[in-house]
Amino acid sequence: MFKFNSVSKSWRNLSIFKKVLASMMLIFFFNICLMLIWEEHEKSKQEVVQYEKSLLQSETILLNCIRFSNEFVITDAKDTNYYINKTSKNLKEFDKSILELEQQLSILESAELTNKFNVSGKIKTYCNLVSDLAYNHARLNTLTTEKGFFEFGLEGKLREQIHVIEDSYSEQIGINDVLELRRIEKDYLLRKQEYYVEKFQLKIAEITEAKKNIINDSLSTSMKHLNNYSTIFLQLVKTTNKIYDENTGVLKTLNVNMQLLDTALSNLKSNILWNSEKRLSYLKNIYWIITGVFVLVSFLLIYFIARELTIPIKKLNKGVNEFIQSDFEVISYSTYKNRQDELGVLSTNFLKLQKEIGETFKNYRKSAETKQLKLRCQNEKIEIQKFLIAEHRATLQEKNKRLQDSLEYALKIQNNLMSSSDELLRSDLRISSFFKPKDVVSGDFYWYFENENDIFLTLADCTGHGVPGAFMSILGISFLNSAVKELRILEPNKILEYINDKIIGTLNAENRTEGLRDSIDMVLLKVSKQSLQVTISSANKDFVIVMSDRLERVKNSRCSVGSSRLYNVKNNLYDNMVLNAEELDAIYLYSDGIIDQFSAETNKKFKFKRFEKVLQDSNDVKDTVGAVKKSISFWQGSAEQTDDISLLAIDFKYFVQSRMKMLKNQEKEVFKFV
Repeated sequence: MFKFNSVSKSWRNLSIFKKVLASMMLIFFFNICLMLIWEEHEKSKQEVVQYEKSLLQSETILLNCIRFSNEFVITDAKDTNYYINKTSKNLKEFDKSILELEQQLSILESAELTNKFNVSGKIKTYCNLVSDLAYNHARLNTLTTEKGFFEFGLEGKLREQIHVIEDSYSEQIGINDVLELRRIEKDYLLRKQEYYVEKFQLKIAEITEAKKNIINDSLSTSMKHLNNYSTIFLQLVKTTNKIYDENTGVLKTLNVNMQLLDTALSNLKSNILWNSEKRLSYLKNIYWIITGVFVLVSFLLIYFIARELTIPIKKLNKGVNEFIQSDFEVISYSTYKNRQDELGVLSTNFLKLQKEIGETFKNYRKSAETKQLKLRCQNEKIEIQKFLIAEHRATLQEKNKRLQDSLEYALKIQNNLMSSSDELLRSDLRISSFFKPKDVVSGDFYWYFENENDIFLTLADCTGHGVPGAFMSILGISFLNSAVKELRILEPNKILEYINDKIIGTLNAENRTEGLRDSIDMVLLKVSKQSLQVTISSANKDFVIVMSDRLERVKNSRCSVGSSRLYNVKNNLYDNMVLNAEELDAIYLYSDGIIDQFSAETNKKFKFKRFEKVLQDSNDVKDTVGAVKKSISFWQGSAEQTDDISLLAIDFKYFVQSRMKMLKNQEKEVFKFV
C-alpha cells in the first residue's frame, strides 16, 4: 500500500508533458502491434488473392483453348488456307493457350498455398487432363488434315477421281449411275450418316454386277477407276468416323475431356475458396481481438489523462469565472496551488494575477467615469453631424432627380425635332438609320425635309456631346428650317454658309479674342425628284459614295459651320458636288463616333478600314445599318462609348426605280387625258 501511494505521488509530481508522453508511447506500442498483425493479414490476403487470380487465369486460358478448338472444327476444317498452310490462327492460338495453361498450373503447383490447402493431388489430376486435351486436339488436327476438304486430302482425291470418271468413263459406266453415286457422296459428306455408306456400297455392287459380263478394255479401265473411287470413299468414311463417331470419335473424346476439365476445375476452385475463406477468417479474428484490446487500453489511458487534466482545469476555470463575475473584486484560491506540475505553477501565478488585475480595475473604474462624460458629449456632436449629412443627401437626390427629368425632357424635344427612323425608312430614299447618343441627349442630329421638287437630308456632328452638343443641335436644326422653309435657300453650299454666319452671330463669336470652338461638322444633301440630280456639300464631314459596287470616301470642305473665322475666308466657303442618282447605288452619312470607338480588348479605335469592310460585305443597303450596329457592339464590348454614333444609309437604287415608275405612270395618265 505504501509502495502504491509512493508511485501515485511520484506520478502526480511528474510534468504534464511526461504524463502525456508516457501514455502516447504505450498507445504507440499497441498501435505497432496492431499494424504488424494487419500487415500479416494483408500479406496473407494478397497471397490468397494472387493464388485465386492464377486459378482464374487458368480457367480463362482453358476457356480460350476450348473456344479455339471449336473454332478450328467449325471454321478451319472448311477453309482451304488451312490445308495449304498446314496450320491456322486457331491452331496457333490453341497451342499458345496450352503452353500458358501449363505455365499457370506450374505456378500453382509450386505455390506455398497448394500444400497448405492440400490440393496438390487435384492440380496434378488437372495437369493430366490438360495433357490429354492437347493430345486429343493434335489427333483431331491429324485426322482433319487426312480427311481434307474440297481439293485437299481424301475429299480432294475423291473429287479428283469422280471428275475423271465423269469426264472420260461416264458413257461406259452410265451417266445416271455416276450422278447418283455423286449425289450419295455429297449426302454423306453433308450428313455423315451410315445409311449413305450402305447405299453407296449397294450402288457400286449394282454397277459391278451389271457390267461383269461385258468384256471391253475401255470398260475394264472404267471399272478400275470406279473401284479406286469406292476405295477412296471408304477411306474417307473411316477417317470421318474417327472424327465424328458419337461413341469413339475424337470430337466425342475431346468433349468428354473438356467436361472432365470443367468438373476438376470447379472442384479445385471450391476447395481453394473454402480454404481461402477459412484462412482469412482466422487472421481477421486475431486482428479484431488485438484491435479490441488496443481500443480498451487507449480508452483507459485517454480517460486517465483527461481526468488528470480536466478536473483541475475545471476548478481553476470556476475560480476565473467567479473572479470575472465579481467584477474583478473577489479573489478565489485554487486547491491545486501546492502541486509541483504545470497546474500547480498555473494556480500560483493566477493568484498573483488576480491581485494585480483587481488593483488595476479599481484605478480603471475611476478613469472610466471621467471618460464616459467626454464620450457622451462626443456622441451628441456625432448625432448632429449625421442629421446634417442626411439633410444634405436628400437635397442632392432632389437636385439630381430634377436634372435627370430635365435631360429626359430635353431628349423628347430633340427627338421631336428629328424625323423618326420609321419615317426615314418610308421616305422615297428609303433611308436606314442608326442613332445612339453617348449621354441622354446627343450632339449628333439628322434633318430631313421634302417639298414638291426636292428632298433635303443632313447628318451633323456638333462640338462636344451631352447637353452642350444638344444645344448646338437645336440651333443647327432651327437654322436649317429657317434657311430652307422660310428663306427658300435651296443650294446646299449656300445653306451651309447661311448656318455658318448664323452660328457666329448667335454665339457672338466675332467678338471673341480666342479661337472659335463651337461649330458643327455636317453634310447636306439635296435630291431633285424631277432631274434625279444629287447635290452634296460638306462642312468638315466626310461621307461614302457607292457607285457600281465601288466605294469612295469623300470630304468637300474642312471648314465646319461656325468656324470660318479660323480660316480667314469670307465667301465660297463650301463647294457643291453634283452627281446623277441613276449612277449611284448608295450614299452613307456617318459621324466620327463610329470610327473613333475604342475596343475593350485591344484599346484601339474601330477606324475607317473596318467600317469600309462592313459596308463592302453587305449586299443590301437596308441590311448594312444592322451589320454596322452589330460590328460596333461586338468591337466595343464592355468599353465605354467614345462619342455619339449616327449613320444614315440612302438607297438610290430604290429611289431611282420608284421615281421612274412614278414618271411612267404620270406619262400614261397624260397620254390618256390627251
